[in-house]
Amino acid sequence: MPNLRYTLLSNLLDQLVNKIVYVRSFPHDYGTGEMLSAAEIQPIETIGRNRGINITGLARLLVVTKGAVSQTVKRLEERGYVTKFKAPDNDKEVLLKLTARGKAAKAGYEAFRESFDANMAVMLERMTDEEFAFLAQHFQILVQQVDRYIESLGEEPT
Repeated sequence: MPNLRYTLLSNLLDQLVNKIVYVRSFPHDYGTGEMLSAAEIQPIETIGRNRGINITGLARLLVVTKGAVSQTVKRLEERGYVTKFKAPDNDKEVLLKLTARGKAAKAGYEAFRESFDANMAVMLERMTDEEFAFLAQHFQILVQQVDRYIESLGEEPT
């Protein structure tokens, strides 16, 4: 018989994650005059945080295939968000960086996230230090448990 506490918490976490993913999945104009999907803004944001990342590294961070990342990067490059350049120490390695348009989209996305996350931040600020520490500690325990399961599958946790 399943543990009722686990079932309740699991259902609540599923609802929370699904609702956040749902809201973030809507295309938005992040200040460039063009709608960008989650599949487009995530690579832009990741490249912006990791200037000089290559396709393999981007695929690993986004947890998608290199082929999928290559296609997305190609579309983003054609639309003026991303540019490719050769590594200074290796002519064969192609690295990625944001264009001015990509940087504007990243900044718009960060503003969107800040606005979206503001209500949650207010609720967390209202918690006592002890309540917050308790919540953070237990979320960390749950993350570690899932990481152990991922490792048991022979995968590397992200």
